[in-house]
Amino acid sequence: MPADTSTAGESSSSGGGMVSQECVDFCALYFMNCGDNPANDYGDEASCGDACSGFDMKTYDCKNYHAGVAGDDPDTHCPHANLDGGGVCPMS
Repeated sequence: MPADTSTAGESSSSGGGMVSQECVDFCALYFMNCGDNPANDYGDEASCGDACSGFDMKTYDCKNYHAGVAGDDPDTHCPHANLDGGGVCPMS
């Protein structure tokens, strides 16, 4: 992942700003594995992208990891990929 994601692989978000391709990919993965989970507090992919655009690298890496492994254990890992990080991943 590039150190500066503010311009790499940009795509539009619903808020009129730009969301990196990494955030688009994270949100798609999150909603595939956690969209129906009670821990989902992003609401929709556009809101997820807006939140993700404020993540620092450590936060992104942690939440992206947990969104991925949530495919095998959503009840454990979805909370770690949500907005507050479920006590495991940083908030931003």
